[in-house]
Amino acid sequence: MAAIWRPLSGQKVHILGLGFRPGVKVDTFSPAYALRDELRQRGALVTMEDPHYTGEELRQAGFEPGRAEMARVVVLSTAHEEFAHPDFAAWRKAGVEVVLDGRNFWNQDEAEAAGLLYFGIGRSSRPERH
Repeated sequence: MAAIWRPLSGQKVHILGLGFRPGVKVDTFSPAYALRDELRQRGALVTMEDPHYTGEELRQAGFEPGRAEMARVVVLSTAHEEFAHPDFAAWRKAGVEVVLDGRNFWNQDEAEAAGLLYFGIGRSSRPERH
């Protein structure tokens, strides 16, 4: 991402989903922990939301609760149904610049049409469109 966008140091990054799989409130083996640690190691300011966890539960798991609209980068970690149809245009208007779809759950064309730089697992980010 840094090669196409910019370094993550000092950037606000918001993770969507603590559950290890969609629709469950179980974080055992959740990739969100390793993702958080890697992002922090790169200097990012990390927040998290998950519709199955309260803010206090997220704090107890070592995450700062937040909202996508407050970040520059949004990372989908768990493909909860509640995250299936984000308002990409509203995110962009709020200042989000990049989405990383860690589950190939979102429509790349919709994200890019809203002006977001899209990264997806096994997909091209098509930087020439920006």
